[in-house]
Amino acid sequence: MINVVETASGGTNIYNYREYGTYDTTNIDKFLNRNETKTILHVPNDVTYHDCDGAAYTALTPNIFRSMKSYLPYVIEHIKVLLYNGQDDIIVNTPAAESWIKTIDWDGINDYLEADKTVWMNEGKVAGYVRGYENLHQAVVLKSGHMVPYDQISNSIDMLRRFMFNQGWE
Repeated sequence: MINVVETASGGTNIYNYREYGTYDTTNIDKFLNRNETKTILHVPNDVTYHDCDGAAYTALTPNIFRSMKSYLPYVIEHIKVLLYNGQDDIIVNTPAAESWIKTIDWDGINDYLEADKTVWMNEGKVAGYVRGYENLHQAVVLKSGHMVPYDQISNSIDMLRRFMFNQGWE
């Protein structure tokens, strides 16, 4: 179905339906291949980063449909978790993520689902919506797709800062 949408639309980016063509990852590739970046990330200098690397994808293919959801209750009980989606992502879309979250077998899930969504503002504009209870939070980032930091740099930084430093979303 995704191929039909992509073809019928004239090349809509399936990772952000507001865009046509693919993401330009040239600058990301350059940054991740800098020796300084590799040192900080503890990556050997002889390793070259490639966006959507075929060899990495092939190696990870057996894990694509292997769910780790059963581990989430334990994780949520011990550390803060932020799940976020770009509003315009077709591949990992918000309605599917929200449906999936509802099925987490966590003692606090009902309280989470009853919590109101907060309108999150950044620089005087609506950046998205956030729902949270105890250690579980989900943010929907407006005007962004699969690569939220690529599409919404300022909002991504604001989202992470608010989450990490318990600054609230209002």
